[in-house]
Amino acid sequence: MLTHLHVTNFTIIDEIAIELDAGMSVLTGETGAGKSILLDALVLALGYRANAKVIRQGAAQCQVTASFSVQDDPAVCAWLDEQALASEGECVLRRVINQDGRSRAYVNGTPVSVQQLRDCGSKLLAIHGQHENQTLMQGPQQRKLFDSIAGHPQLVAAVAASAQQIQSLQTQIDDLQKAESDRETQLAFLQFQVQELDKLQPQPEEYAALDQAHKTLANASELITSSQSALDAVDALSIGHIIKILRDIKQPDTQLQSLIAAFDNADIQLQEARHDLQGYFQQLNLDPEKLHEVEQRLSALHDCARKHRIQPKQLYEHHQQLQQKLKNLTHHDEQLAKLQQDLLDEKTRYATHAKKLRQSREKAAKPFSKQITASLQALNMTGGEFHVAFTDLPADQFSPHGQETVAFCVRTNPGQPLQPLSKVVSGGELARISLAICVHSTKQQAIPSLIFDEVDTGIGGKTAAIVGQLLQTLSLHVQVLCVTHLPQVAAYAANHFTVSKQQSKDSTHTTLTQLTHATRVEEIGRMLGGVNITEETLAHAKTMLSEAAA
Repeated sequence: MLTHLHVTNFTIIDEIAIELDAGMSVLTGETGAGKSILLDALVLALGYRANAKVIRQGAAQCQVTASFSVQDDPAVCAWLDEQALASEGECVLRRVINQDGRSRAYVNGTPVSVQQLRDCGSKLLAIHGQHENQTLMQGPQQRKLFDSIAGHPQLVAAVAASAQQIQSLQTQIDDLQKAESDRETQLAFLQFQVQELDKLQPQPEEYAALDQAHKTLANASELITSSQSALDAVDALSIGHIIKILRDIKQPDTQLQSLIAAFDNADIQLQEARHDLQGYFQQLNLDPEKLHEVEQRLSALHDCARKHRIQPKQLYEHHQQLQQKLKNLTHHDEQLAKLQQDLLDEKTRYATHAKKLRQSREKAAKPFSKQITASLQALNMTGGEFHVAFTDLPADQFSPHGQETVAFCVRTNPGQPLQPLSKVVSGGELARISLAICVHSTKQQAIPSLIFDEVDTGIGGKTAAIVGQLLQTLSLHVQVLCVTHLPQVAAYAANHFTVSKQQSKDSTHTTLTQLTHATRVEEIGRMLGGVNITEETLAHAKTMLSEAAA
């Protein structure tokens, strides 16, 4: 669970630190005070995108640090061990944003990529806000969410992979069939090109070897003369005579002995070099016929390469490629037949995977629909009903998502027909449906911390109190942090923080305060009564807190 959040120089936040406990916590405050800004900062620590605009004016950088207790979360601990980032039951995520827009990410003090930070953060905390309510109206998001709750990722992946293979095979078949019209022309031209190269028979690395041989043969006369002169010069040297003179000196000193040794080494090296030079000289010969032969071969390679518009050194590889193309074109009918059979086999596999996915979806839909319906009834949607509907796609449509669409349908009042979610719900109804689905999916996915960012917008009164109860019940299983403007919801929290904004002529600051029981009564009273907080308002606030704690 999230235990500590520390934010510095983020938009209008100078510095804020918050300690969090298990259970349900709420953030309240006036509109524009910065409640959601804290969550915007938190998502940076979870690996979301960032830029220099989030840095507080006048600051060089902003930092966000989020600390989590993970000693009771084996999945996160296993991930940290796998990444060599483990740290005795704690996971600290840190993000630093600089003025140039670049950011640095850390997990338990170790630099990591932003993707690693995002992978880790997704296992620790989930944020649900009004944006999620709106995306819930979209069909693809409904399917994705339902499949996640249903828990059949292998079937989803198998269907997607099979659909992709079908598309690939169909593309290959289409390409072959399109090429059929000018196949004879291509075949004749390829045969001509391959026959020409077959006759030439270019070899791997042949051009480089011929080029070097040509240089050697063309310069043979000069090389012979120079080598002979060099041998004569070596023979003229008489290092042995020098050594004899030095050794004949009577009573030589230590320095002279070192010089004699140096001349000895020089003599040995000179003789070895002379031997190598003699061998090189002996293999040199003036061979006009060989030179002519090499020049003819080089000319043939150049001429052929020019025709094919490539470099001479590429002829061998080009020859191999043309041979393969000719083979493919020659066996066009066999290839087409094989691809068509492969396509039939893949469609059969797709049908098998898609059928299993449909069965799994139908099996999961019944209890899921029943549970969401029950939650809607509890959330004061009397007569409301939730249903997961499937619509078959055409048999020849091999969708990567299966052979049916998935849609959330609701009945908001008794006697009305079930209709798609996007067509029938108001903002308040959508908030309640989203909340019910969120609570259910959170239990299924076992994410240890959950944040609700004003998902209660559009509801109030008795329904708001029921939402508070639901979040309080949820907090028995996971940590819940809720940004809310409803006193009925705030009253059910175990921990209450208020966010306020102070403005001066030159700056704006956001502060965070954890409330005591007395100050909490005042804050609930403010949320109830607005500007004029009366004794009756405060008494009402006390009653709400007492009833929520009961």
